[in-house]
Amino acid sequence: MGWIVVLALAAVLTAVGALRFRRAHRAYMDALVVPREPEEELTVYEVAYLRGGGRSLARTVLASMVLGGRVSAADGVLTVVEPLARDTAEAEVVRVFGRVPRRRAWRRMERLRRAPGLTAVGRRLGDQGLVDHPTLLRAAERARDQLTVIRMLSFALGVAAVWMVAARGFPDPIVPGVATFLLVVAGWRSARDWTYRLGGATEAGRAALAAHGERHQPWRPRVHDPLGDEDAELLGKVALGDLHGRLGALNKAISRPPQAPPPFEDPPGLGGL
Repeated sequence: MGWIVVLALAAVLTAVGALRFRRAHRAYMDALVVPREPEEELTVYEVAYLRGGGRSLARTVLASMVLGGRVSAADGVLTVVEPLARDTAEAEVVRVFGRVPRRRAWRRMERLRRAPGLTAVGRRLGDQGLVDHPTLLRAAERARDQLTVIRMLSFALGVAAVWMVAARGFPDPIVPGVATFLLVVAGWRSARDWTYRLGGATEAGRAALAAHGERHQPWRPRVHDPLGDEDAELLGKVALGDLHGRLGALNKAISRPPQAPPPFEDPPGLGGL
C-alpha cells in the first residue's frame, strides 16, 4: 500500500501548488486600479519606468546623481561622492554601491533595479493601471514556477509508485500510471490560461507616455537639483532611453563589458597545420 501513500502525497502537492497559483493569478488579474488624475504630470522617475521598467529607472536615478555632482563616473569606475540622498531612490543607490569606488558597478545594477525604493515607483504606476503591477506579477510568476516544479515532482513520485507496484509482482501497474498522468495534466491545466508578460507599460501607460511626449518638446523635468536647462533636458533624454554623450562615462561604468569571442582553433582536419 506504500504506492498509495506516494500518490496521495503527489496529489496533495499538486492541489496545494495549483491553489497557490490560482490565488496569485486572480490577485494579479483582479488588482484594484485607482485612476491617475488627468492633470497630474509624470515625474522623471515615472517616465523612466514606463519607458523601460526598473532598469531604465536605475539608470535615470544614477544620471540624476551624476548631473547633481553626488556620483562620479570615470574610467569605468562609479563612486558615490556625496551620500546625502534627495529621495528614497537615491538612498538605494547609496546603500547598494556604498562609498567605495566600484570598478564593476554593472554587477550591482540588478540589485538596484529590484531595490524597494525603486520598485515603489512601479507599484504606484501599477496601482494606477499604467504598468503590469510588478509585485503581483512577480508573485504570480513565482507561484507558477513553483507549480512547474511540483508537476515534475508529481511525475517523479508517480514513477516511483509504478515501480513499487511492479516490484510487488503485479503485471500491469495501470492504476498508478493513470493517476500520475492525471496529476500532471491537472497541474498543467491549472496554469493553462497564464500568459507570460514582461511587466511593462500597459496600453494606458503607453498612451500616458505618448501624451506626455506631445506636451513637452523638449522636456526639462523638475528635479531636486537646480540643474540648468541643458542638464535637465539631458536627464529627460536619459529617462526616455538615451544614456550617451556627456553621460557616456556613466554608461560605460554600469554596462556589462562585451565578452570576447573564444579563440578560433583551426584543427588539422579543416585545413590547419
